[in-house]
Amino acid sequence: MRDDLSEAQKNGGIIEILWVGRCDGDGRICDAWAAARGDATSVPALFPHMSRGDVVIHNHPRGDLRPSGADLAVASRLGNQGIGFLIVDPQVQNVNVVVTPLAKHERMPLNVEELRGVLEPGGTLDQKMSDFESRDEQVELLGAVAQAFNHGSPLVAEAGTGVGKSFAYLLPALQWVSNNEERVVISTATIALQQQLMEKDIPLAMKLLDVDVKTALVKGRGNYLCLKRLQEAGEAEELFGGGDGIQGIRSWAEESTTGSKSDLPFQPEPSAWARVRSESDNCPGAFCPFFDRCFLMKARRQASDSSLLVANHHLLFADLAARREGAGEDETVVLPAYRSIVFDEAHHLESSATALFSQSLSLPALNRVLFRLWNKKGKFFLGIFPRLSGLKSANADVFLGQLPPLIEAVRGKAENWDALARDLFGAEHHIRFSGDPSEGERTRFLAPLEELRKELSKLSGQFAEAFGALDEEQGNPEIEGLLVEARQAAGVLQEALSVADAFLHRDEYPHHVFHIEATRRSDGRDWIEAHQTPLSVASLVRESVWEPFGTVVGVSATLAVGGRFDHWRRRVGATNLVDAPHEAIYPSPFDYASQVMLAVPSDAPSPEEGGVWENFLIQALSESIEISGGHALVLFTSYQTLKRTLVGVRSTLGDSAPVLLAQGDDDRGRLLKRFRDNPSSVLFATDSFWEGVDVPGEALKMVIITRLPFRPPTDPVGQARSEAVAARGGRPFFELSLPDAVTRFRQGFGRLMRRRDDHGAVLVLDSRICRKNYGSLFLNSLPPACRCVKPWQRLLEDVEDFLYSK
Repeated sequence: MRDDLSEAQKNGGIIEILWVGRCDGDGRICDAWAAARGDATSVPALFPHMSRGDVVIHNHPRGDLRPSGADLAVASRLGNQGIGFLIVDPQVQNVNVVVTPLAKHERMPLNVEELRGVLEPGGTLDQKMSDFESRDEQVELLGAVAQAFNHGSPLVAEAGTGVGKSFAYLLPALQWVSNNEERVVISTATIALQQQLMEKDIPLAMKLLDVDVKTALVKGRGNYLCLKRLQEAGEAEELFGGGDGIQGIRSWAEESTTGSKSDLPFQPEPSAWARVRSESDNCPGAFCPFFDRCFLMKARRQASDSSLLVANHHLLFADLAARREGAGEDETVVLPAYRSIVFDEAHHLESSATALFSQSLSLPALNRVLFRLWNKKGKFFLGIFPRLSGLKSANADVFLGQLPPLIEAVRGKAENWDALARDLFGAEHHIRFSGDPSEGERTRFLAPLEELRKELSKLSGQFAEAFGALDEEQGNPEIEGLLVEARQAAGVLQEALSVADAFLHRDEYPHHVFHIEATRRSDGRDWIEAHQTPLSVASLVRESVWEPFGTVVGVSATLAVGGRFDHWRRRVGATNLVDAPHEAIYPSPFDYASQVMLAVPSDAPSPEEGGVWENFLIQALSESIEISGGHALVLFTSYQTLKRTLVGVRSTLGDSAPVLLAQGDDDRGRLLKRFRDNPSSVLFATDSFWEGVDVPGEALKMVIITRLPFRPPTDPVGQARSEAVAARGGRPFFELSLPDAVTRFRQGFGRLMRRRDDHGAVLVLDSRICRKNYGSLFLNSLPPACRCVKPWQRLLEDVEDFLYSK
């Protein structure tokens, strides 16, 4: 190191240098090398692959060992990975240990061949299950996952339907946890997969390995009942009447051991559950009088005692975001600390990260915090302000006299902003703001928002001043709990103020998308929600996932486009990494060529022909349903088209129609149950039904894709991202729209064949798939099914023959 400094001085004076050091078993630096050189005041923070226990050594040429703001930012980021950060003087005689590296620990590698043997012919699973068939693809995927754990490296894998990807990653993950006592998180996008893992796959995998690993399903706090809020709702009910469905929840709470919404024996009213569910900004934590009985805390303790966690992408990203902002590597944030991540349904990573890193402002969200602060019903004063006014050090006149009018002013301005902004909407449900504001945006959105911002600023400032005057050292847990609630409410006001400021100065945020959405509440009333969304989440995901963690496995049935992972990797920041992910595609072992027909009517009108195409749709669906006798899933890209088509099909088929179910008739879970329980039924659906629908056997013989699933051009985030691609000289259609549509199309196609002996047809009623040049990308992305492209009537005959050929 001294030699590096001497050489630098000879060649241009004192400069800042950044070294990387390796530590021995006693924590002493045994090796170091220069990784980057700068000038007299700064050095690039570029690091080679480093791991827990390593150190970064950074000289301050002027001898001042105090860390700068940039130093602290880098030290925080590296410290979250267990990497130390040291500052030395020019003579390398004095050192400031800003972050101490965490001790390395020896890991026991997985025996890959032994694990592969569990799934090979004659292996443990073959011996335990008489109907088990070993699949080469599953064995190879397991081997790749095991190597990722052994080497602490990333893996990106596509596993077609029937490969058995769950066992391929669960067996290595469970064995790794058992060998090394390191926590692993399995993250999924859907509840259905989480339930399958917890109830079926994990118990069987542990039995196959003969290991006993504590596991926990980790859910967001909104899934749990808050006993404190339940009590408050009951007190309000006694004072003002109106149960709003609370009584049933209260009776259940007396017997429940979990407090989880999924364990309720009935479906609660949304408004009732919203009043009693746990909320992060309305939780006094350890100061809550119900803390010892808290359902959420019980679940978190169970998670802390578990080595394998099953969570959803959104919850995991909430934890990753907190760690990215400086929470320690070994701290419990949203989740207890972990070392490795397996993303199943990894094609959802970008959308999950986008949702988590977005910020919103709406009238209902503001009202929630305002009513928590102050609410007057008759002669009664409710909320945080009346409770604070009773504290010894509080100025009651401030909390009961000065602040409540400010709350009413904020509420009035928020209602005015919401009402005026709603007038901006026509038939569309989303509006994106970009470029210079229009007259409508200025007068109906920005001007009333500025009025709201001013009142919010007054309320937030005076609340902070009044709160700062309180004596927080009162020692009473109930008082301290109240102060925690007050701080949380103040934080919500600050977040709302931040979003309002961003919208009013959106030209200062070129890497964000600003848009508003018209939403209908459960009571039928409309309101708007303003969203500030990152233009790209690639760097956020890179800094949160790929850089701090070694073993990261991303797996899905639909990750590649045209046999390559480039599109997905670009969108989630998995490019230009020091340790590039290993990539692999494991095709489905199913015999699509003889089991599935892909049918496309060559004479179908284009969807761009509007009414002509919809008339064809009604005819084609009616005739298809007649020949199949039902047993069909019909997938749409538009709910309005679904509703119009359903009316036409019902009219055409009349009394001969099978049971026709439609999205919106019931909640998703019950609707799918009705579909499974009635094999001759037909389900008309859109959105989430393109994936996660697992209906093997007789209930599903035909999947009908009405239109290629391109995202609507009105999607504001999609618009902005397309413009960004075009601005750098790219082609938005081929870089964004087409790959996204192909991925969704493959998900829809995959609904048909769920078991090896399933048999049926996939009809694509969008002739662009065979008329447009890009159609080949859709077709070539599918397994090699029996492909049939003919005029409609001849095609229908072939489909009928195929359906009844077995």
